[in-house]
Amino acid sequence: LKVHNFGLRRCIRAQIILLCMDMIKPDAFQIKSKLFEKIKTRIQEKTIQVKNDLQDLFESKKTQEKSSAGDKYETSRELISREEEMLGARLKELERQQNQIEMLIQHKHEDDFIKKGSLICLSGKWIFCGIAIGEFTISEITVMTISEQSPLYLLLKHKKSGEQIVLN
Repeated sequence: LKVHNFGLRRCIRAQIILLCMDMIKPDAFQIKSKLFEKIKTRIQEKTIQVKNDLQDLFESKKTQEKSSAGDKYETSRELISREEEMLGARLKELERQQNQIEMLIQHKHEDDFIKKGSLICLSGKWIFCGIAIGEFTISEITVMTISEQSPLYLLLKHKKSGEQIVLN
């Protein structure tokens, strides 16, 4: 890792190592396979939690009694409705992520450049491009996941293994 200071700007030059599912390196294949399983498990866990939260809200709404203080009742109902909307949106996002990871699992990454579904090693840091759902530890390797909208992915997109990039 080479660090260069240019006035107030700090640039980092990093070497990209692209790891494809179809490469001969069994470690990369194993890491990516285990990563997919961990991502699927995390999405399933989060989906269950959101569904439980929605059920709790439904129960809360059902058991709430209308009191003589109508404003308090209406305000409470409105807050519950907003929470239901937020949880509904979160559930849809999790379903989208589940579909996305299933598509990435089925897609063979035969290209020589970084795209959605790539597992890369950037200056010793492992990054999975496609779904931002946190970090995972696999065989003592920490893999950070990033979305296709992240600035880092946009910088890495279409780069080839061995190319250098400048991070500002």
